[in-house]
Amino acid sequence: MRKVGSTTGPHLASSPRPTRPDRPAPAARPAPEGFLTVVGAQSAKPISQAVAMSLAAQPVGLRVLPTLKAYGEKSGHRHALVASLNAQLLDDREGHEVVDPKTQRIFLTVDPAVLQARGHKVVPWTVNEPDEMRRLLSLKVDGLITDAPDVARAVLAAHRELSDTDGLIDPKVFSLQGHRGARALRPENTLPSMEAGLDCLVNGFETDLMLTRDGELVLSHEYGVDPRFARHADGSELRAEDQRPIPQLTLAELREGYVFDQLLPAFPLQQNDRALSPVSVAFARERGLPDAYTIPTVGDLFDFTRFYADWYRNGPGRDAPDAELKAKNAERVTFNLELKTLPSHERAGKASPPDRLARAAAAVVIEHGLQSRSTLSSFDSRAVRCVQADFPDIGAAYIFDGKTEEPNPDELAAAN
Repeated sequence: MRKVGSTTGPHLASSPRPTRPDRPAPAARPAPEGFLTVVGAQSAKPISQAVAMSLAAQPVGLRVLPTLKAYGEKSGHRHALVASLNAQLLDDREGHEVVDPKTQRIFLTVDPAVLQARGHKVVPWTVNEPDEMRRLLSLKVDGLITDAPDVARAVLAAHRELSDTDGLIDPKVFSLQGHRGARALRPENTLPSMEAGLDCLVNGFETDLMLTRDGELVLSHEYGVDPRFARHADGSELRAEDQRPIPQLTLAELREGYVFDQLLPAFPLQQNDRALSPVSVAFARERGLPDAYTIPTVGDLFDFTRFYADWYRNGPGRDAPDAELKAKNAERVTFNLELKTLPSHERAGKASPPDRLARAAAAVVIEHGLQSRSTLSSFDSRAVRCVQADFPDIGAAYIFDGKTEEPNPDELAAAN
């Protein structure tokens, strides 16, 4: 049984991991019994007592995933359902037991080849350390979500098969997604964080969407205005008792009352100096935003990527040595938009209903003509089902880990 390490935190130097030999084609690999037990299929051999006792705590996402896939096919959804799972759960030793040292919970590993053979793309999160990136690349995953795109680009330099002739990573071959922009370098889910990600040539963004009281979609992983990430616009400290749920605030209240530029101790390379984010400062000025670190809407994000491309193709950045690469990459960057809702958070008034959130996000994607470059993802299968049923041209992804909150998988199957 191996221990699961953290995939978050500051960048660490490491030596290259030995390259594994090429693996056989996914279709030729039998699925071991441990995994089959988790997804509800027949098993020829019993799994260990420890794992059997922990199945109630296992990610029901492994059982929800095939149910969602079947629902998407029945609904006529045109995209393969993406499996976006915690990187800790992936290993080519299918059904291998791992233990989380923090919680002592036992998990069964999943071979990405098995999921790929079933028609899923596999994009794990959140991967920040070079050795872990190399390990996952050796497993032939379809992408990585990372806080540290600068580290990922350095690791991917050894994988020329994933790049175009000009050195950009082809988004049709591999998805390198900046987690909330470039969270290890700038405060998360802000325009400067997105700018840092584009500077590192990520070909996709993973970000989070919340609905305000007046129906605007803003980028926020937190369900409320959190003092770890924000301060009052007048410069005063935001106290814990000052927190308010985003669904109870209007966009104007968020923009006029707060600046989201606080630095996280977990990321010592984070900086919020506006001089490091000239494109964001110029975009904020053009849009009349109070600050480059004002909370952006998803529409702002879409427009910002176009603004960034024009900055380096025709604007002040056109003479930069890598201007052409930056412009070309920004023009085709993709968007993985996580719909922030769960049943418990919805009941508590901290999150919007999944169908309302999914439809609002899809409407903005369609308004900007970005259906082919956008995926709507969620931990909440209700939101994923809404995307599959109503928006066949927009990609869908189901996110899960070892503590995914879901209805009974049998109930979901019956709903089909």
